[in-house]
Amino acid sequence: MRDSGGGANARAGVRATVVAVLAVGALAVSAWLVEGTESSSQVKEDASRMQGDGALPPPTKRPEGGVPPRAVEPATRDVFVAPDVSDRTVVERAAREAADLEAAVEEGDVRWIETLEDLFATEAEVDAFLDCAQTFLEVPCTFALRLVISPDGHGRGRVSYAAVDGPTACSGYVRCMAEAYVGREVRLPEDLRGAVGHRFERTDAPPRLDDPEGLRTIATLLELDVAEAEDAAWGAGRPEWAYLVAQQRMQAILYRRLLEIAETP
Repeated sequence: MRDSGGGANARAGVRATVVAVLAVGALAVSAWLVEGTESSSQVKEDASRMQGDGALPPPTKRPEGGVPPRAVEPATRDVFVAPDVSDRTVVERAAREAADLEAAVEEGDVRWIETLEDLFATEAEVDAFLDCAQTFLEVPCTFALRLVISPDGHGRGRVSYAAVDGPTACSGYVRCMAEAYVGREVRLPEDLRGAVGHRFERTDAPPRLDDPEGLRTIATLLELDVAEAEDAAWGAGRPEWAYLVAQQRMQAILYRRLLEIAETP
């Protein structure tokens, strides 16, 4: 990520490392920790211990309810469109032209940081992952989605279209995640007038619930690291830093939720 001037690295002075933790695929890979802190080292140590040889067992509990089904035609079962979309050709064109907004941010276009935060670093993302993963996900799943966001003209919008992009071996999980994005509200650049597409690819893995104490330790350390990052003076006023902190906060929420599930009789 770079600032809008495209010059200095937006994370200059921030010694960060990706937390490659056990059981939550891209939800975990996206979290950043301040390198060298006691909590970041401990999280990595506990995550490595829990991951072991990389074998991930299937989920042991299923949530009640889950994502409600949406009627789709068999020929378009991998495409989900908000019911109030009046002209499908508009969102379909935006989907075909979709770019990777995270790559755009890394190239210096920080206008999309709040959009990405609302898509991928909120409790809504945690809810969708837990519902879909515990219902459908038994092995790690690599997939790609195309999302279209329709603006309201006032700096906000919502996901109006989601489509599975390409074949996948875990279609039930991927369709569940795609549908969960439809209707999600996000912040957008104030000057955006037309629908915008975002394409992303990631790998998600099933939740691992067989080590409650490990989950508790990671959740606690993530919360400590979030508090430390929020108090970092050199992060004040930097939207890219706020996005990294939001990702980290989502990790803490996710691990607390996993702990609750693991401890439920």
